[in-house]
Amino acid sequence: EISPQIDRIYQAQTPYVGDAPAVGRVLNALRFDTCGSYTLELHTSSAPYRLTLNFSVPQTSGKMGDSEKGLYQDMAAVLAIIGNLDEIECAFRDENSQPWSRVLTVEELNQDLPRIVADYNERFSHGKPCPLYDDVKDYAGSCADLEQLYDAMWWAGEGGIYAETE
Repeated sequence: EISPQIDRIYQAQTPYVGDAPAVGRVLNALRFDTCGSYTLELHTSSAPYRLTLNFSVPQTSGKMGDSEKGLYQDMAAVLAIIGNLDEIECAFRDENSQPWSRVLTVEELNQDLPRIVADYNERFSHGKPCPLYDDVKDYAGSCADLEQLYDAMWWAGEGGIYAETE
């Protein structure tokens, strides 16, 4: 049973980060707006190709709780579903207007996938195991794989894999 949200994300996939309307559809299928309103910047003139979300609502680094775990879930889904995207950044300002951000790269996520998937599969050994692919982009091959990556990313945040990283 695939969640409607994952189906929307899967259906919105696009090969190019330079296609702003398609990128907007991907972002709208996710929950970035739980962190407040944002504008987006596409960095597509040369690799690495980056998507930056600039949030307008003040947030305190390390104090976002479940919102931060959800942020990494959504960031991983975006990296998987936008074919040529290399990096995603969520840029914030705290209450004192000091900038801080979270960045997730395909390279970093690919390095972390063995640990993320092993932790998830150990935690949910009674269920269908999440497949381990060499590249996060491979999770865009099916709704089921994308959903398992999405679930595993929540537990990666819960397990502290992405806690307090800059």
